[in-house]
Amino acid sequence: MEYVRMRDLPDDWASFGYQRVMNAKGVPSEEVVGKAGPTLAERDQMQSIRKVKQEMARRVEKGMAAVPAR
Repeated sequence: MEYVRMRDLPDDWASFGYQRVMNAKGVPSEEVVGKAGPTLAERDQMQSIRKVKQEMARRVEKGMAAVPAR
């Protein structure tokens, strides 16, 4: 198995034919993104940021718990 740049693939590569048949009536993933609009991406980004902040807070609290009280 190897990686090849798309521009280096032959025009008759079997996957191109398969994609033409499967996507003849539209690309399902693009339809979903089109219906969801930008709010889906924004919501996903907000959830990711929230998770990062929660993890950072957890690590800070864990680190502070290890510091002896004065």
